[in-house]
Amino acid sequence: MSRLASEELPRLFRDVRAITDDFETWAARLALTVALDDVLSDDAVHRKVVDAGLTPHQVAHAVLRDEAALAKVGLHQARAQPSASKAPVTARDVGWFLLSAIPTVASLSVLRLAWDAMPVPYHVLGILGTLGALGLSLSILLRKAPRTVGIPPWYPRQAERPHERLLALGDRREEVHAEIVRPAVGTVTQRRSPPVYGTRLRFRRVTGLYGDDDAAVISTRHTDRLRRVVNRAESGAIALAGSRGTGKTTAIRSLATDPSPRSDKPSPLVVRAEAPNRYDGRDFLLHLHARFCAEVDSVLGRAFEDAGHSMRPTTAVGAAVRTGARFAVVTALLLGVSASLWGTSAPEFAERLGDLLTEALRDPPGSVAALWTGQPARRVIAVGLAGLAALRAAAFLVSVAGGAMRLAVWFARRRRLRPLTRLRNRTREARTRIRFLQTSTAGWSGKVATPFKSELTRSRTIQHAEQPLTHPDVVDQFRRFAEECGTVLREEGIVSRIIVAIDELDKIEDPAQAQDFVNDVKGVFDVAGCLFVVSVSDDAIASFEQRGLTAIRDAFDSAFSEMIRLEPFELDESATWLTHRLVDLPRQFCALCHCLSGGLPRELHRYTVEMADIAATVHAPSLSTVTEILVGQQLAARARAFTGMVTTMEQSPELLELASELSLISESSHASEMLDLAHRLVERTERLDFGPVHTLRWHSGCFLLFCATMLDVFDDDLTHERLTDDIPVLAAAQRRMAAHPQLAWRLLLEVRKRFGLDTPTAT
Repeated sequence: MSRLASEELPRLFRDVRAITDDFETWAARLALTVALDDVLSDDAVHRKVVDAGLTPHQVAHAVLRDEAALAKVGLHQARAQPSASKAPVTARDVGWFLLSAIPTVASLSVLRLAWDAMPVPYHVLGILGTLGALGLSLSILLRKAPRTVGIPPWYPRQAERPHERLLALGDRREEVHAEIVRPAVGTVTQRRSPPVYGTRLRFRRVTGLYGDDDAAVISTRHTDRLRRVVNRAESGAIALAGSRGTGKTTAIRSLATDPSPRSDKPSPLVVRAEAPNRYDGRDFLLHLHARFCAEVDSVLGRAFEDAGHSMRPTTAVGAAVRTGARFAVVTALLLGVSASLWGTSAPEFAERLGDLLTEALRDPPGSVAALWTGQPARRVIAVGLAGLAALRAAAFLVSVAGGAMRLAVWFARRRRLRPLTRLRNRTREARTRIRFLQTSTAGWSGKVATPFKSELTRSRTIQHAEQPLTHPDVVDQFRRFAEECGTVLREEGIVSRIIVAIDELDKIEDPAQAQDFVNDVKGVFDVAGCLFVVSVSDDAIASFEQRGLTAIRDAFDSAFSEMIRLEPFELDESATWLTHRLVDLPRQFCALCHCLSGGLPRELHRYTVEMADIAATVHAPSLSTVTEILVGQQLAARARAFTGMVTTMEQSPELLELASELSLISESSHASEMLDLAHRLVERTERLDFGPVHTLRWHSGCFLLFCATMLDVFDDDLTHERLTDDIPVLAAAQRRMAAHPQLAWRLLLEVRKRFGLDTPTAT
């Protein structure tokens, strides 16, 4: 029990009034306290709490005051089922019961038969031995009885803690950890961590900037919903939508970890495959089948290693033979030397040595001295060498017995792992069948001699060639194999579930092709025990949300049972992401990166790397300096992009005028120059018809207004009082510039007005 539990639990049990007046609320608080103790004892969570400048007690007290968390725990208690359930008695259980009785029965039988012939000291030893045999029988019984009689297991790995029945969580304990406690702890850590303010770029250390760890997944309402949906869904298909760069791949990768600490439930198996740009449904299903086989083979290999299945009986027998040969040679050498020292042959020496031992053991311990008393020195040495040979023989017999026991255990374990062995063979056969076209030939020929020196010959050949599988055959084989893997791996406790993730589907630009792809692969989506998670485009989720408005169901509506959209980070979430990698980064720089990236995790990572490079080359640069460098880099890149777009358009007087104005972008270094140029670019759209030139003017003008606003807002006078709710509007404008530049222009004008900055004439 940790310090938190040792302090909070006695306080709860002393509150007799709360127990009697509102027992349900008291039980929910008790369950939440124990769950907090479990979660905060996890090393990863504890490290995040410490990095946030908080203590586990502060986080626990904040969560315990959350009435919503208490209500959710009470709801789980009302729906929970007992975690221990009675299972039917099998032949294996009966065998274990009989085996548990053997030590006690054997010890009592031997003690009863030899009791009268044993002296009193041996009586005591016999009673102690019987008690030890009884303890061994009870240990075997308590290890195997729980599964049959439905009582909590006693061995440590699956032990149910004494207060489990009082908590009334039952089978909901892991769900409470994953869905209530961990998100609540993350929220408290994000909100209660003391922010650092300053206009100088300083941070304590850089950590996890290029690695993928658990901290890459920021706890938001969308990721929490994804975790809840995945935890409660056993099969089916879930669509994961969002803009490019919102972290769909990272969210899929995070599904392979079980967020519940101290959980005996194994982690899920995640099979991840990327959708191709130019797809063929049959080829992709074969690729997915191969990836599935590879992941299952890897999981089975780790399971066999953990079970000690690497030992081979041939290796053990070979080692035993080599050990026996060495023992025979050394023993024969010792006996030969002993016989020579005794001065007789080996058989006579053995006979004489036996007589001496019989005489010595007739009245021990005084008669043992006859072995060396009155004997010549060479015979004493011979007796000693013979004793050494006897010790080696005893050691050899012990090693043989131990090897036999290990071999028996290996065969028993192999029998227990037989389902996994069959599954591994099936997996490797499937991988071979997918990759190669197998051809086998069988035939016979014969020759019969006839009169007049003539012969009759006949031959027949049958050739079996495995034809390429059709699309329905591929779907059927994948379904049967995936269902078998899910059943075997779950029953053997290797994985908790199987999640098949199809990533990068959103990179298929044509919506019709994306729907055709889903139609080709959705035949495997309803495999029992397999949950499919597919990343799709924004158009797909828009089509899904419009279901019911039309009578026609498209591919996405019929394939997916639920769609989850990942949104860009909010300012606090971006700050959490940044401060984990650049520890103690000032809040002003977090807001700068959030606005430049639009809250997209991919772009946020890029700006974080660039800001770390700036800090490595310039000592403690100011906020205005960092803003000028980052905005200047983005301005140069966009200037080249705009110029390239001009070269692809049809030449016209309006285009030449636009090209001359765009050439001034790279020469603009001050916010006032960018503001004037943005006004000129947008002002002349009033006399243009809608077209490529009109669109490019709006995009370039809106981008220049955004850069000018960033330079004006993020200067060295930006104190923490000025970090108002208007800052996230800049990130929203950055996200809308590509699709809706007019809307982004209005948002930027509103921000400039609120900050008291000069504004160009609104268009």
